[in-house]
Amino acid sequence: MELDQQQQNRVKEILQKNPDATLTEITAYAYENETVDSRSKEGRALKQFLLDNNIEYKNRSVFQRDRVSLNTEQEEFIKNNYKNQHYLDMAKILFKNNNLTHLSLESREVNKLVEKIQKSDPTYLEMKTYAPTENQAPGSMGEYFPPRRLDQTLYRINKYLNIGWEQGKLKATQLRQVEMLQRYMNTFSFCYQINTYKREDDRKLFEDAFIRYTYNKEDLTQEELDQFVTLCTETVTASSILQQVEDLRQLLRQASEEDEGRNIKMSLNEAISSLQTEYNQCRTRQNKLYKSLVDDRSKKMQDRKQENASILNLVQAWKDEERRKSIIILAEAQKQNLEDEARRLSSMDELKAVIRGIDIDEMVNG
Repeated sequence: MELDQQQQNRVKEILQKNPDATLTEITAYAYENETVDSRSKEGRALKQFLLDNNIEYKNRSVFQRDRVSLNTEQEEFIKNNYKNQHYLDMAKILFKNNNLTHLSLESREVNKLVEKIQKSDPTYLEMKTYAPTENQAPGSMGEYFPPRRLDQTLYRINKYLNIGWEQGKLKATQLRQVEMLQRYMNTFSFCYQINTYKREDDRKLFEDAFIRYTYNKEDLTQEELDQFVTLCTETVTASSILQQVEDLRQLLRQASEEDEGRNIKMSLNEAISSLQTEYNQCRTRQNKLYKSLVDDRSKKMQDRKQENASILNLVQAWKDEERRKSIIILAEAQKQNLEDEARRLSSMDELKAVIRGIDIDEMVNG
């Protein structure tokens, strides 16, 4: 397909009027048809005409955006928050655009800086787990920030359990367990409860207990998850009571060194006794709840095992049925072969004669 003289003239005409016209625009103008573009056969013919005549044209119909640059404040924000926030979330905040995606130039630029910082900081997984809030009082705890990435979750498992899991060497079951633990730690009930604690040690103890109890249980229901949160709460409560008892005992030792202070010592002893009773009650609740969770899970696993066993029995029965059918078919085939062989033998005169005790020569010669 070639351009006629009129189409060639129209090509030259549009390039004179608009040197920046794209190939699609030239094609539509030359053929006086807005529906044709550079990908059509007309567009390919026009492109060949331009090449043959060394006519330059603009071959890009999509203009590339200018590269996004990060200013000093944005870089400082990323350095302060990259351990706790995903690069896409930071990009949306920095550029005030919630429509950004992973492929957006802004997101890619932020991710590039995050990767650069991570390479220069081997301890980047040792993230601070609390994001500061506005108007936060000095020394107070910010909001707890749960792990959002697989490596962050895996780091916490190894931190509290020291089991040495490596991200690139996880088995399928282990990977599933890490992913589900990350989901558990991002639930509202878990985050709400851990944010009620104002001391960092209490939050770490709660997080440690939760990970130890749930890291290898990838099939928890919401009810079971809430019970584990309660169990971890009892763990922190028991620890807090013991700390209070120790503080009171320290005060009691100080009071014992003084001559006066009998009433103080009696009050301290009563307070210690009350706390010990509360501690015993807390431990009792903790043990009952843990036993209930273990028994319920054991029953659920047993039921699942029975269900799987039922399925296996059905499969085995089906296999046995198939085997029986195969044996019957084989027996029938053997029986048929025996009948055919018997008929063949019964048709042999010599065999009949031998069976009857008559010699062949005797039968022939008399």
